[in-house]
Amino acid sequence: DITNQTQGTITDDSDFWLFGGTKMYKNFFNQNKHVELYTFDSIRNHFGLNREQLINIALLCGSDYTEGIQGI
Repeated sequence: DITNQTQGTITDDSDFWLFGGTKMYKNFFNQNKHVELYTFDSIRNHFGLNREQLINIALLCGSDYTEGIQGI
């Protein structure tokens, strides 16, 4: 996605943003919900965080790949 080789990614996993994802389609396979589209630009504008800052938060708080720092 960061290389603009796709039109987006179907996933519900927020780690997607840490790996450079730019366009997420969420709830794609859930028949009880509508597909939601999120873009990295909207995430960045809403939270005021860039990709590097999101990675730092994941390192501190934990993610699928790290437990984070105890007490944070």
